[in-house]
Amino acid sequence: PSVRKMTPEEVAELKIEWASYSPKQGDITIIPHAEIPKAIRAVKGKVGILPIWGPIQQRMSSELMKAGGTSTDFVSRAFDKLMADPQIGAIVLHVDSPGGQSFGIEELSTKIVNARGTKPIYAIADSMAASAGYWLASSADMLLCTPGGIVGSVGVYVMHVDQSKAME
Repeated sequence: PSVRKMTPEEVAELKIEWASYSPKQGDITIIPHAEIPKAIRAVKGKVGILPIWGPIQQRMSSELMKAGGTSTDFVSRAFDKLMADPQIGAIVLHVDSPGGQSFGIEELSTKIVNARGTKPIYAIADSMAASAGYWLASSADMLLCTPGGIVGSVGVYVMHVDQSKAME
């Protein structure tokens, strides 16, 4: 599907609530209404956008702040707030993350999955949702990706030492 820049008027019409930052008018891209089955623009109420950017760790640290990362604790609290707000009609997980630590990811993913059906939950990989970022994005009702984006790269790094020659 094609992606286009929204006009400032369209952005204002969406009544978007950002969880931790303010958008610049016209910087939001969405897939046109006719090209997806549950368009965000069809949702009644405001759309809460939750950024999941940079490396992901369970708790915020000075290193994570310097790296421009996100903590699962922050995302969990912000997600709860958006779910509890009756004015929020849908939630968008705005993901641009190479992943990070696995601590806290399973719990947050379970929270997102369990919230499905209460409010529409969308995720957009803009431009990367890899590893732990992909795990969280794939927990939404629908995952979209920008045309040049990357989604996937799930796995772990394991070292193996072959000691068979030493044992001989």
